Amino acid sequence: MPVKHGVKNMLKFLYYLALFSLCLGQLLSIGKSDGVNLYFFDIAVALFSVVGLTLYLLRKKLFITKYFYALFPFVIVAFTSLTFNRINLTPEEFLVALSYLLRFICYAGSGLVIYNMLQDKTITTSGLKNSLYIAAIIVGIGGIVQLILLPDFTVLNPELGWDPHKNRLASTFFDPNFAGAFFNIIIAILIYDLRDTKRPLIYYSLFFFLVICVFFTFSRSAWGMLAIIIFLYGFYKNRLMLLMALLIVFLAYFAIPRVQTRLSGVTDPADSARFRLESWGNALTLVRKNWFLGVGYNAYKYAQRDAGMLNGDTFFDHSSAGSDSSFLFVFVTTGIFGITFFLLWWFLPLLDQLKLGSSGDLALISVLMGMLLESQFINSIFYPQILFLLMILFAKSSLFRS
Repeated sequence: MPVKHGVKNMLKFLYYLALFSLCLGQLLSIGKSDGVNLYFFDIAVALFSVVGLTLYLLRKKLFITKYFYALFPFVIVAFTSLTFNRINLTPEEFLVALSYLLRFICYAGSGLVIYNMLQDKTITTSGLKNSLYIAAIIVGIGGIVQLILLPDFTVLNPELGWDPHKNRLASTFFDPNFAGAFFNIIIAILIYDLRDTKRPLIYYSLFFFLVICVFFTFSRSAWGMLAIIIFLYGFYKNRLMLLMALLIVFLAYFAIPRVQTRLSGVTDPADSARFRLESWGNALTLVRKNWFLGVGYNAYKYAQRDAGMLNGDTFFDHSSAGSDSSFLFVFVTTGIFGITFFLLWWFLPLLDQLKLGSSGDLALISVLMGMLLESQFINSIFYPQILFLLMILFAKSSLFRS
């Protein structure tokens, strides 16, 4: 029995509401209470996920692919770890940590809904990709406006917890590293459409616009992720692009002093890279003490506080809840079982790719490989806007393979 037209329209509306509210990022903050940041986009994604899953379950037409089945063990371990560590948390802290696990489940559920929408033609693959391209344009324009109106984040109240970025494109995310990762995921999808599109001028213009946006984030992790995406595309599809990319990097390095400053800053003790080393060290210290089941999913902030790694000033920073490495964050919060199941989920498409070669879903592979590097420097995998795009990629790839 096909999905009724009205139901299809409702699901599409909820999808667009979730996607475009995510584009507005920090502008849709509803409030903060007891360490929980409440955003409208989280509500929109939860609504889309719950309504979509309920509708497909009622019709007995909910299809679950292996990529989403592979997430089940991780979620079970994450819940078990959090429950096991409940004795170390106050009731309020436990509920805060649990709310973030529920949020992760909702974002994963949204990907499953999108897969089923693609499966029954509620939304087409081209329609899905076009919506992502529009979303990238919105975030990119938001970045230009931010550079004009708020180029210096040091003017913001330090109590808000934002990093003091200067003259970097952070857009509505208020963070250039996450904005760069967001643009890169869209680039990874767009780049494989460049040769097949009937509108090359529009697509090439969008491609260069997004690359410029990534450049002006001045985020080394975003630059590294973009390099991996372009390398894989060049290796499989267009060797000429590899040469062009190398030439552009060479010219940018010698023509723009700030590029040299950012790249040479890796060895500067005063550079942000030093703080990432400290973040990794803190995570590894807690991993050694809690390697079996971790400290509890998203209870990392409280574990750091109890270990004396956070003080009253840093406890409420936006970055205090996670490690600067997504994979270390998973290890320290869910233990050896959590990181094992998480890596199995992450590498499953890469294993499939070995069988398919250049005929596989290279967009997903490019993103997974790029984020293997990029997510070691920021906890990007669990950032809402990026997590939503990842789940869309898993949904699109599942349809491709089926």
